[in-house]
Amino acid sequence: MTQPTGYTPVDFGTEAPQAPKKSKKNLIVTIAAVVVVVALAIVAAMLLTSSGEKTTQEIAQEFNTGLSQANLQQNDAAIATFNQVIKDDPTNKGGYAAIAYFNIGSIKQAQQLNGEAIANYEAALKLAPGFINAMYNMAVALTPTDPVGAMAEYRKILVIKPKDANSLYNLGLLTYNSGNEAQGRVLILRAIVISPSLETKVPANIVLRPKK
Repeated sequence: MTQPTGYTPVDFGTEAPQAPKKSKKNLIVTIAAVVVVVALAIVAAMLLTSSGEKTTQEIAQEFNTGLSQANLQQNDAAIATFNQVIKDDPTNKGGYAAIAYFNIGSIKQAQQLNGEAIANYEAALKLAPGFINAMYNMAVALTPTDPVGAMAEYRKILVIKPKDANSLYNLGLLTYNSGNEAQGRVLILRAIVISPSLETKVPANIVLRPKK
């Protein structure tokens, strides 16, 4: 399995899917997007209570600095800034820490440091269970070394979002390649019904509609 590429840290409230890059070995669909289910429930003016703690507005500014650094590919600086965000919002009270972990994971995954990426996605999920995008990126990161673990993550996503076409497609590929060709074919076809463009990505070795 090839390593995924194209991961970009993203901001609150904006889905930013990255165009998947074709691989010579397989065509796992990759997406990096900010979580939709984790909302900023605390207004920017609210103060964090303990003495010396930063306000939510200050953490937001810090977070945005990290995004700017990441967009400029200043990865070391961005990671340092996101780690400071995590330190300043350790319980995810302001909603920033989980996405900071996610963005660090995205940077690490783009650098093909999948072990470090997975650790950050796991940390994000501890703070924000049901963070679909962290689950998705973790599944992609697991694919080269732990396809069974990757399939488990895709199944978790599909419990929350049954019509997630990319998860269905990737799960179908992994299922097919694991030897369960019939079930893999069903999953891939379900994905194509939802997102017809996925059919163009199906590897040539997979026969979707075998002749009877």
